[in-house]
Amino acid sequence: MTPAEKITPAADSNSGVYTISTEFFRANGDNIELYMFPTTDGLIRMEEGGFTTDLISTSGVDVHAPKTAQKITKIAWNEAVKLDRGILYVNVTDNLDAVIQGKQQLLRAIIALSNRFGV
Repeated sequence: MTPAEKITPAADSNSGVYTISTEFFRANGDNIELYMFPTTDGLIRMEEGGFTTDLISTSGVDVHAPKTAQKITKIAWNEAVKLDRGILYVNVTDNLDAVIQGKQQLLRAIIALSNRFGV
């Protein structure tokens, strides 16, 4: 994590969800934020909330078209990131190194998709 990044509890601090505000920005000027929460199998799910595929879709690209969906999936998989209903995510352990690696994987996938689709 860098000094510019912050991990904070989500608005409902009892939910177990944490937000990572990164030092990276989307083309629209918004920070890239990631969310972390515990899974039922003892891991931590880190995700971007579906904002990347939403931005691609609102730019006029049909993200459900087979070739586009295949491109999105391939870019995500190239960074060892999974895709669930348009949400990019990784599951990590609660080890700090694993959290940092997961964050980097997600950011690389988000940036690659943003560059590929111009969002």
